[in-house]
Amino acid sequence: MLADPDDDPDAIKTVYGYKVVTADARADRLLNMPGGLTARAFHRPLPELRAAADTLYS
Repeated sequence: MLADPDDDPDAIKTVYGYKVVTADARADRLLNMPGGLTARAFHRPLPELRAAADTLYS
């Protein structure tokens, strides 16, 4: 994904001249789950994931 100014500077990489960020890093920022927690989201309880999704899409 193309990087946004709000993305974590440590997560931004340059690929073929474009500043990009991985989808999980973007999800971490949007869901306020620092530390790569979205990459391990399958370990989280379903109600907690639904609450995070409701927050993201509301």
